[in-house]
Amino acid sequence: MPVRSSASVQSKPSLSRYSTIRATYRAGQWMGMRADWDLYQGRAGLRGNDNWPLRNEKRTSSRIQRMNSHQFDGLSTRGFKMFTKQHKFSRQVSLALAAAALVATFSSPVHAGSAFERGPDPTVESVSQKGPFDIDAYVIARANAKGYGGATVYYPKSGTQTFGVVSITPGFLASQANYKPLAQFVASHGFVVINLDPVTIFDQPDARANEMAAALKQVVGMVNTGKVPFAVVTDVSRRAVSGHSMGGGGTLMAATADPSLKAAVPLAPWSLVKSFARDAVPTMIVACQKDTIATPSQHADLFYASLPANLPRGEVEVKGVDHMCSTNYAPAYVNEVGMVVVSWLKRFLDEDMRYDSLVKDGLNTTGDFSRFDVQGF
Repeated sequence: MPVRSSASVQSKPSLSRYSTIRATYRAGQWMGMRADWDLYQGRAGLRGNDNWPLRNEKRTSSRIQRMNSHQFDGLSTRGFKMFTKQHKFSRQVSLALAAAALVATFSSPVHAGSAFERGPDPTVESVSQKGPFDIDAYVIARANAKGYGGATVYYPKSGTQTFGVVSITPGFLASQANYKPLAQFVASHGFVVINLDPVTIFDQPDARANEMAAALKQVVGMVNTGKVPFAVVTDVSRRAVSGHSMGGGGTLMAATADPSLKAAVPLAPWSLVKSFARDAVPTMIVACQKDTIATPSQHADLFYASLPANLPRGEVEVKGVDHMCSTNYAPAYVNEVGMVVVSWLKRFLDEDMRYDSLVKDGLNTTGDFSRFDVQGF
């Protein structure tokens, strides 16, 4: 499938914008004319009489004057003149409202900014290196972890903004130490990152899916108590998952099980389950071209093909690297993987449209990928 190019900003408003202007004008007419009638009722002593005659806002004052007297429910000539005089003001009100809507339409951008925009406007260069936020760390000891093997939470040091939270789950035989560079990279771009350990290093993808859910649940509870230093910077309503190898397979399972998640990024995912047709979470699969453990043709490609056709989704393949492309065993590639993770999380966890063109095709300009495909948005 060809890569979709990003939509360019249009120089003229869409049809929906013209509809908005027309609706605003009509609303102005309705409000002004209704107010006129209410004013007349108060002056004429007819409060409570709801036989408002102007059902069609297209009737002009001249047409009103040609109406039969019974349509005015006994209004006097003097009262009728008062009403039509007031109606002229309503037309001025409606025109003013329409003009205001027109100005707002042409002066505003096509995409309104997300309330969760964090950091400067992105470029390919900016997302391929350490982010703008200094970070700190908080350790959840294994003994205190509930349903997983402990974690280190990396979070931006900011007292004025809140950030979405994402869990990173290791692969078979691995630990959180193998993903520390990636976790710190992602956190520096404005995310609270739970870099967790599994209960055992032999856990299968389904167990790892449960572990990332347990870690998110416990961290949400800790934030809600306000007793951890990252509580003030964490927005627990925005949650995402990521993981490598069997942790990547677990990521796909967790996304299928919990549609309230905002984004999922499986890394070189491995799973015996090949279909994730019930996944309702925007999903970006990152594969490694020379992977012989989770060979893309037997894993990532099949997972990607199984995702729903209307789901925002993507698959990229990092060129020239093996299964360990997202770990500390391949430090030269951590930033390449990290920029995909960050851009996808920004676009869907933060709903930041500034990253839309990057995830659609902007990152593909680096030459780092042997495959780059996005669909569904």
